[in-house]
Amino acid sequence: MPDKELRKLLQKLSSEIENTQKVDKSSKEMLDKIRADIDDLLERDDKKISDKHLSLMDQLKDSTEQFEASHPELTSIMNNVINFLNNLGL
Repeated sequence: MPDKELRKLLQKLSSEIENTQKVDKSSKEMLDKIRADIDDLLERDDKKISDKHLSLMDQLKDSTEQFEASHPELTSIMNNVINFLNNLGL
């Protein structure tokens, strides 16, 4: 991970996803995939930006619109992660 702040944001997002309820099956699958990718990134020892970061960012961009009205806190955290990764130059 390039920064402790990113790690904290990813942990917060993972926790929010875990606590998200009242979603349809396809949304749950999407969130489960995002959470699995976050967990994979958090378990890495290397600190380099990888394709996983780019993949996660793309997934978050795709899903924010879907959850914006029904889960505003989740969407806010997703946007924070996207902005952080954008600020890193991704």
